[in-house]
Amino acid sequence: MIPVSLRLMNFMSYGEDAPELNFRQFRVACLSGRNGQGKSALLDAVTWALWEKARKMSGLSSATADLLRVGCSNMQVEFVFDIEGHRFRVIRTFTRSASGKTKKTDLELHGRTIEDPRFRSFSGPSKRETQRKIDAVVGVDYDTFVNSVFLLQGRSDEFTSKPPGKRKEVLGRILDLGRYEELRALAAERKRVADTNMKQAEADAERLTESIQSEPQWQDCHDDLQSRIGLCSVEYGELREKEEKLVALCERLKAHRRDAKAVSDDLREVKTRLTAHSADVRGLKRRLEIAKTLIRQRDSILREHDMLQAFQKERDVLDGKRELVDRLERKKRAIESEVTQRKHEFERTLDRLKSTIERDRDVLREIDLLTGERQELERLHQRAVQAGNRADALRDTKKRREGLIAERNDVLEHIKRKYSALKGRAAEIGRHIEAGEAALGGEATLATRHAELSRDVKRLHDDGLKRVQLQRQKEALQLEIAEAAATITALRNEVEKCQPQLQYLRTEEGTCPTCGRDLAPEHRQEATDRLKGIIEDLERRIDKDQRRRVRLRKEQAALSAKQKAVDERYAAFSEAPKRLTKIEERIRQRKSALATLAEREKEHKTLQRRIARRDFALSLREKWESLGNALKELDFNQEEYERVLRVSGQEEGLAKKLKEIDQKGAMRERVERRVEQFKRQLDATRRSLNDGSAFGDLSETIRRLETEIQAVGFDRKRLVAIRSSIDELAHAPRKIAELAVADRECT
Repeated sequence: MIPVSLRLMNFMSYGEDAPELNFRQFRVACLSGRNGQGKSALLDAVTWALWEKARKMSGLSSATADLLRVGCSNMQVEFVFDIEGHRFRVIRTFTRSASGKTKKTDLELHGRTIEDPRFRSFSGPSKRETQRKIDAVVGVDYDTFVNSVFLLQGRSDEFTSKPPGKRKEVLGRILDLGRYEELRALAAERKRVADTNMKQAEADAERLTESIQSEPQWQDCHDDLQSRIGLCSVEYGELREKEEKLVALCERLKAHRRDAKAVSDDLREVKTRLTAHSADVRGLKRRLEIAKTLIRQRDSILREHDMLQAFQKERDVLDGKRELVDRLERKKRAIESEVTQRKHEFERTLDRLKSTIERDRDVLREIDLLTGERQELERLHQRAVQAGNRADALRDTKKRREGLIAERNDVLEHIKRKYSALKGRAAEIGRHIEAGEAALGGEATLATRHAELSRDVKRLHDDGLKRVQLQRQKEALQLEIAEAAATITALRNEVEKCQPQLQYLRTEEGTCPTCGRDLAPEHRQEATDRLKGIIEDLERRIDKDQRRRVRLRKEQAALSAKQKAVDERYAAFSEAPKRLTKIEERIRQRKSALATLAEREKEHKTLQRRIARRDFALSLREKWESLGNALKELDFNQEEYERVLRVSGQEEGLAKKLKEIDQKGAMRERVERRVEQFKRQLDATRRSLNDGSAFGDLSETIRRLETEIQAVGFDRKRLVAIRSSIDELAHAPRKIAELAVADRECT
């Protein structure tokens, strides 16, 4: 892996505007700087981007807010690197909500060739799947990386301090020895499949052999089934003929059912039509009775109709008179409204003149009153001018005094902040000490847990050796079982070769298979006995090897059970090395924390002594005392200052009142003339209202309209009575129409 560039945002000490680090500008680099300036943060950013693990203050390896820049809510690391002619880009972001309860990490993987300028996304559907792709691209995990490529600060002995098994595992990942383990597992899997296939073939052969031996029985069963099939075929033909007859009968029955349904529908329609005709007949009878009743009432109906027409004519005449009367009354109401409006306007004019006269009289009384107060106001004004001069001098003194007080308060505030800072620092260190002491508890528990895990790691190592031994023993037994099976197969082949020779010797003719001479009875018997002895010896050897194979399989089963127990125990202790490493890391962290705790206790005692002796902000204390002495030297009385301000504040109001008195004295004669003029207007308006001259010819017009209304002779009560009679006789036209219809129906 060759790094190309690194971009950080809000990662540890780097903010949002951190420049991009371009690795192509140099071949060898040396980072130098003070503590906390971000040297190790660059390397931590690489490991956090690739594996979400980094060296942090809390000692944890998961993505927490310890890496996030103080005061920020999100961070991002973008790392670009080359591997085997391809360029990859990893972007990992971390977001924390405003409340700090919700945290989220996102991961993206992009790749391209060196020549192609565009990246393509290789991210998986989930963050875990994307992380697996990154591990496959890089080829190492975090533990291998920090033990081979990148040595963590303060943990340069990370590899040498690991147990032998862990060191072997790390070296295996560095040298890619897992590939050979995969090849071994693949070979073992293929061997297992081959053994399974061989066993299956043997079982199939045995099953086929048994099937061949039972062939005559199967032949008899076949003949019996053939005869039964013939009988069933004859029976099937007979049943088929019966089925065809029943199908034909069923079709005829369906046709009859359709005919019956059609007849039923016709009958239902006839009944419906008959019901409708009966209802029509009943309706005609009812209409005929109604017509006869109307003919009997002919005279009363005609009389009511004549009365209705007479009432309607009289109503039309009265409606004409009513419209004329309404027009005259509307004119009268309009003129009366205009008269009322004019009267109201004159009354408002009178009220306005009265109020104006009254206001002017009030002004005259006020002028008289102010003229009597002029000398007192002039004396008060002169006093206010003198108080204003005194207030200016006191105001300058007060301003200097307030400046000294503000400066003194500012100095005091600085002293308090210094004191609060020392107190806060001491309290913070005290809290850190208490937290450190609480966190450092449980030393005996750590030691006990370390001892237990050490024993578990030793047991794990012993079980690992036992697993290897058992596997080797199992493989040796498998080889012996295979050899025994091969031997049995070879011996059986020898027996099968001897059987034809023995069968040949049992026949009466034939020659000796050894020398080629004709077989004499003695020679035949000798050769037969020799072949039988050979076959029996072979069968004894086969039986012996079969018992040996059964014994070996039992031993193999026992080894498998024993290996299973060891595997279960090994799996139970498989996490012990990791746990032991974590415990050892906690012990190392505890030792470091003890040293830090001692330094903090020393600093806490120093701060407590400074606070007790008041050994802080000495120059500020001297300045605060000198400012106090300067305040004492100033001659300033707050009560006198406030009294002078109150008196001087009256100057503007008094000057304004004096000016107003002069202006009102000048306008006295003009106000008196205006009062006399308004009195004359008031008297003229009252006279026009009293004699009616204010309304002109409107009163005469009203009297003329009243005379015309009486001349029309309209009786409103008579119109209401006629309308009521017309409403009562409103049924007469309908009765006339019904009578005409009844005459036509009866004729």
